[in-house]
Amino acid sequence: LMDSGSLQHISPYRKDFNNFVEIEPKPLKAANKETFAATGTGDLVLELPD
Repeated sequence: LMDSGSLQHISPYRKDFNNFVEIEPKPLKAANKETFAATGTGDLVLELPD
């Protein structure tokens, strides 16, 4: 599921990032109210079908 209007995306796969930089863990809350931590930032490569 992708939101084309979104300016930020997340991925559980570090390999998806061109330049991953570790950060201090930042708590995020999912739609189901479950909390998880962002552990890095970088440019995410998205491959979309035509």
